[in-house]
Parts: sequence; C-alpha cells; structure tokens
Amino acid sequence: MTFFIRGVGALLALTFTALAVRVLGGDIAGEFFSQIAWAILISTFISMGSNGLIMRESSKLRKVSFYLVFVFILRALKNTFLLSPLFIFLYLYFDVGIYIFLSSIFYSLSQMIYFYYISIGKVNLSYVFFMWVPNIYLSVIIVFFNKSNFMFQYFFSYTLVFCFFCLGIVYFLKPSNDDEKYKFSFENSRSYFIQDIIGQVFNSIFLVIASNFLTSLELSKLALYQKLSSVLNIIISIISLSTFKQSVDSIKENKGHAIDVCNKNAKLLIIFMVLYSVFLYLFWDKLMDIFSIYNMNYYLFLVLMISYLFVGYANSSTLILNTFGKENILRDFSLINFIISIISIFIFGCYLGLEGFIFSLAMSLIIQSLIQRKLLHKFFKKGT
Repeated sequence: MTFFIRGVGALLALTFTALAVRVLGGDIAGEFFSQIAWAILISTFISMGSNGLIMRESSKLRKVSFYLVFVFILRALKNTFLLSPLFIFLYLYFDVGIYIFLSSIFYSLSQMIYFYYISIGKVNLSYVFFMWVPNIYLSVIIVFFNKSNFMFQYFFSYTLVFCFFCLGIVYFLKPSNDDEKYKFSFENSRSYFIQDIIGQVFNSIFLVIASNFLTSLELSKLALYQKLSSVLNIIISIISLSTFKQSVDSIKENKGHAIDVCNKNAKLLIIFMVLYSVFLYLFWDKLMDIFSIYNMNYYLFLVLMISYLFVGYANSSTLILNTFGKENILRDFSLINFIISIISIFIFGCYLGLEGFIFSLAMSLIIQSLIQRKLLHKFFKKGT
C-alpha cells in the first residue's frame, strides 16, 4: 500500500511539472521553478534542523503528542521572526517576492509535521497529505486557471497541507498531552540544520545557482530531468522511511543489523531503478511529446540514474546514523562534500551549461552516498 501511495505521489509530482512546462511554456515554467527553489531553500533556514529533531524527540515518547508538535511549530515561527532581516534583504536585492516567503513558512511547517507522522508510523497518511494534496491542487490550477499568480497558489497549496496535517493529528491520531512536562531537547540542532542545507545542494540551491547561468527554457529542462530522476529518490524513500521503525528496533537489538538493513533495501532499490530506466528508454520520445519539450537527451537522465544507484546503495545510512547519535560526524564529512559540490556546480555549470550542471549534481550525489556508507560500516560493524 505504501508503494502505491508513494508511487502515485511521484506520478502526481511529475504530472505537475509536465503540465507547468506544457501549459505555461518553457520560459514561464522555468521562472516558476526558480521561485519554488528559493522558497524551499528559505524553508530550510526556518526549520533550522527541526525535521531530524522532531523524529529524534518523538521516538522518546510512547504516545502521539500534540504538545511536541506545538513546541516545534513555535520554534519555526520564532526562527521566522529572527530571519525577517534576511527576508527584507532578499526582497530588496534579489527580487524575492512576498509569496515566496509565505510559501517557505508553510512548506517548512508542513515538512516538519510530515516527518513527525513518519516517526510515529503514519507513513501513508503523511504521503497523501504532503505529496498528493499540493500536486493535485497545483495541476488543477495550471490547467484551468493558467493566468493565475502561481507563487500565491503554491503558498496556498502548502497552507492546505499544513491544515490537513493539523486536522489529522486532532481527528485521526488521538493525541495525548501527558508529556507536557517532558522537556524536549534541541541539542545538536546545528548538525541537523547543516545536513538539511547540504541536502538542498541536490534540490533548491542547485536550481537557484542554475537560474543565473541557464536560460528559462534550459532551466525547465533541468527541472524536468530532476523530476524524472526524483522518482528514483522517491523509490528509495519508500523503502527506507516505511521500514524506519522496524529497522530502528532491529538495530537496537544488534548494531550489526544496520548493514543488513541497508543491504536488503539496496537490492530491492536496484531492481526498481533498472526497471524504471528501461521504461523511460522505451517510451522517452512519447513522454517528451507529452511534455512538449524537445531535444531532451535520455543519456543525461542516465547519468543521474547511475548516481542514484549509489544513493540507493547507501539508502538508510543517514537515518540510522542520525537516530543513533552520529549526526555530528555525518555533518562534518557531509560539509566537505558540500564545499566540493558548490565549487563543481559553479565550474561545470558555468563552462558546460546544462550538461555541466547535471554532471556536477551526479558527482555530488555519488560522493555523498559513499561517505554515508563508509561511516555506516565504521560505526555499525557486523557482530557488534
């Protein structure tokens, strides 16, 4: 069931991207994707590591706690207030509009509760709210109201998601406030925040940088390559996140099970990735006709696909390392890769254009995955 729900979510995200390019045209769609990238990047500063923290803290509680969610919502709103000078600076000097900021706030809040749902085992419900709702809403808006202010609609879509999540806690999860006296810890929040920022190299930072070097049409193509390859990332998270609670329980009994968990998941992932890549190879031209984007090179997608094989190989490593107190070490090694990634994105993107950006993204994913897997083997040896 999880695979179906997440698979439909991936299809809806891809459909939204395809409709944006087809209905709006490459230039307008490229600008829209650039604005979304800004919103997601800013949301990382608002959450300030809350996604990993809320998963860690919720694992200490036995019941669903509305108080825990409330504490983290207040933390995000406090961060928003403290970051207001940054918002003003970006508004004045980078033409980052008000709806981008509003989108970043509600995206941050929604994503935080999304991870909370996952941590308490409500994986399917979290996918429906976080993936289905915004993509269905935005697809309908683009098809029937294509003259609309799209960043306002993007902001409104995640406002809906946040409301659904809050209603879900009240009506479906039956929260208990018995834990109100429990003092939640924000220890190592900086480590989680740095990891989140590093993760944005492969998402929003990448597009923000690319928007300064590529034309709007090239940016649309880049976003489409990312969406096609993000299906692979979704396949990875289907398996790693949906088995998170069971994996943690197993590793608590024997640390050596951590490597077994990753190996078992990696075998399934490789099978799904190869099947997906073969499917795209057979129907590539037909899909591009649907998207109304031409001169898209399948082999550029293949470069990203190969990099995601490495991501699949290390699929559960980050979750396991963070959950068992290795977030600082993971942060330090990931920071090195972050610096390498940013430099390579600028160099290859500047001189090679679209192909350079894709190559640098693939290289960053591979290096990051190898680091994660190496650390997993170091701290979770079999037999320990």
